[in-house]
Amino acid sequence: MTRNAEVSQEIQDALERTQVGKKLTLNFKGLAVPIEVKYFFRGGWVVTQQLVPGMPLEVVRGEDGHLDRIDIKLMAPVQLS
Repeated sequence: MTRNAEVSQEIQDALERTQVGKKLTLNFKGLAVPIEVKYFFRGGWVVTQQLVPGMPLEVVRGEDGHLDRIDIKLMAPVQLS
């Protein structure tokens, strides 16, 4: 399993343990790269969010049956020449 897939699974597990209506806050300490988060919902909706280094991921747990999955992509740092 890739690191991105591991992070996605950890967030999915944390969401499942969170009570409906409660906020889940995740910090990516030690990662100095942007993070792209994609939320895939039933009905084909996809929401993409980019987190700058140091920005926490905050989501409020909703009812089951609406969110299909969450994908996390750790972006490579930009190299300036």
